[in-house]
Amino acid sequence: MKQGSCRIAILTDYMLHPTDDNLLVVEENLGLLQLIRFIQGELSWDVDVFQASPVAKRMFDGVNVFGIDAKADHVSMFPGLNSVFAQRSLEYDLRIYFHWHIAAPKVCHKSIVVSHGIFWDAPSTRFNRLHSIDKREWEKRLLYGVTAPDAFVAEDRNTVNVIKAMWPGYEHRLVYIPPGVDLLAFSGSETKGESGVTRIICPQDFAMEQGINEVLAVAAMAWEQGAKMKFHIVGHMRDAKEASIMAAHVSSLPNCKFYSVHWDSMAELYPQFDFALMPFRATEGASLYCLQAMACGLPVIAGFAGGLAEFVIHGWNGYLVNPEAANLIQAVLELTSDRSLRLRMGENARRLAGGYPESLWKQRWNSLLNRILAKNQEGGDSGDKMRSMSAAGSL
Repeated sequence: MKQGSCRIAILTDYMLHPTDDNLLVVEENLGLLQLIRFIQGELSWDVDVFQASPVAKRMFDGVNVFGIDAKADHVSMFPGLNSVFAQRSLEYDLRIYFHWHIAAPKVCHKSIVVSHGIFWDAPSTRFNRLHSIDKREWEKRLLYGVTAPDAFVAEDRNTVNVIKAMWPGYEHRLVYIPPGVDLLAFSGSETKGESGVTRIICPQDFAMEQGINEVLAVAAMAWEQGAKMKFHIVGHMRDAKEASIMAAHVSSLPNCKFYSVHWDSMAELYPQFDFALMPFRATEGASLYCLQAMACGLPVIAGFAGGLAEFVIHGWNGYLVNPEAANLIQAVLELTSDRSLRLRMGENARRLAGGYPESLWKQRWNSLLNRILAKNQEGGDSGDKMRSMSAAGSL
């Protein structure tokens, strides 16, 4: 495939806020930016993004973002968004459905579907409140997203295992591409804990499933016990009103701060901390936050959700715990009281992160993209053949 000759269309639900130009800063969108920058910057291919929005066209980070005025249906999927994308992306060389739940009802030829993790493992998920008929429809659409594309990318092994359990025999369609971290940008500091105050970073998308209430509870317990700790809750909230409420709540805790940091500045932030607290409960895949923290030499205290167990090895580079406040405070106090333990676990965390370099992530995506494009070039597309036959018949 000649450099500069490809056009890639990416479908997502929400990259930008539906009505303004702000990026919705969640882990998946940081991965989306990483993929766009790789395709545009290193492969020199053109990328356009399509998302749910009434705004027809915007520009962000050098990429066109086209809006399709569609909303989720009663099972939290986007059939309207999907159907319009199928029409508007006909002229592209390849399509990437960046979320599993937007692949139905039609996956176009030359396409890849991406899963960022199992997103229905929380009791509050709408799926868990559906009637049996709707559940069957929902599962049918998910299975379609696995079987219809040229490739289904799973970013975490939890997704692979769930698919193997729910639909045995389809695992051969899966391509495992975990996230990658820039090991030059994300590197550790050796001055941790010398001030006498332990600094803890809590990267968050501020969903209930990510344990924000448990973080605040642990901070309150630490203050009551007189522990010398500072909790920094870092992330972006989609809603300004909710952010204001959160800021007011956090300000009542003397040892707790809440603020936003630009996504491109996180590499400078992590080395200022002693360890990371990520008590995620559900809807989590292979966490980029976790890998970035580990690359900077931070042990991680994490919940059991999603792909976190791929990175956190209990007692070696952090703690995997049932994310209740009583369990979390015990792990926090152990790491706080033993600097040598923190440093040893931090070095182990750095070693594990070294197995997930961004260069390997790029290599895997490059191989997959070129394989799909080459496959369709050599074999042709059934739609192209039908169009050729129709044209020949009309002569």
